[in-house]
Amino acid sequence: MFKRVSSIILYLLFSSQIFAGVSDLLFNHLTTENGLSNNMVHCVFQDSKGFIWIGTDDGLNMFNGYEFTVYKFNSADSTSLSSNSVFEILEDTKGRLWIAASSGVDIFSRESESFHHIPFLEDDLYDRYESYTRAIVEDHKGNILIANTNGIFIYDSVGQGFIWFLKDLANYGTVQQEGIRDLLIDKHNRIWIGSLGSGLFGYDLNKRAIIASPDLREGIRIADKIYTMAEDYNGDIWVGIDNGIYTIKSDLSGLKPFKFKSPAGKPLSDNIRKIYIENKNRIWIGTDGGGIFLYNRNKNTLRNYVQNEFDSYSINHNSVQSIFKDNQGILWLGAYQGELIILRSIAEKSSII
Repeated sequence: MFKRVSSIILYLLFSSQIFAGVSDLLFNHLTTENGLSNNMVHCVFQDSKGFIWIGTDDGLNMFNGYEFTVYKFNSADSTSLSSNSVFEILEDTKGRLWIAASSGVDIFSRESESFHHIPFLEDDLYDRYESYTRAIVEDHKGNILIANTNGIFIYDSVGQGFIWFLKDLANYGTVQQEGIRDLLIDKHNRIWIGSLGSGLFGYDLNKRAIIASPDLREGIRIADKIYTMAEDYNGDIWVGIDNGIYTIKSDLSGLKPFKFKSPAGKPLSDNIRKIYIENKNRIWIGTDGGGIFLYNRNKNTLRNYVQNEFDSYSINHNSVQSIFKDNQGILWLGAYQGELIILRSIAEKSSII
């Protein structure tokens, strides 16, 4: 499976070098013309079997290296995908594939190629059933947590459904209000909650203590709209907001804005939508309107890649909202109202450090 995916992508990449300019990176595109169900890509994921899964605004796509298989909602089939808008995909440590969508969460059965919709178990959660689920994570104990437009919930394996998680956090400010966009479990078993309506909230699951909140008088406070978070190899947390990026030290000793300009003097764009830590040195930053940035810590450089109407191998849209690296070292970028973009250095000209 891995060889099939790699071979077709490498064919696309290297066959296009004849037409490429001097750019150190090639961007190739997969679109509805290639079988993708929709060009608005929300997320990309590779499962343990090597298949690439793409969540779009109109269906879930599985790419086997040669062609797409598309799964969609069917009102006449209770085992179909619960919603065509798919925002996040996760494979847990038990090998289950979780699909987060606009009508809740499904578990996909590979054997029957069917979907099991996960209910909310508490009576007062019935109206949460149709809530947009933007984030899904697995903690250090194997628990599955989701965030939707109404709060944070945990999967109850006994009842096989979702129940409130940390419900009492509503007493500590506005964390449970609408607009939760991202969840992150760091290596210290701390949960970070990013919201469009209430900023950043952090909670230490081991110590059962709040470590970040817009309501704190001292300590870590970010009240801006938060779209994305990532943990780097040092354990520092990167937080993407409308006005840029903040970094939080792993030991919680400091919070600072990330300020940098490219060699051409172009600053890092605002409207951060995705931060992806590729390795110890390379950090990819997707923006809404400013293209994609590559920050190299070792070289202390920042490069910006934007759409070029005269170059068919540039990115095809300047709004990038998903970034994922597969097992072959190929980067998959999801553009907002764009296409699925495949990226690899030309003949390893820009080596992956």
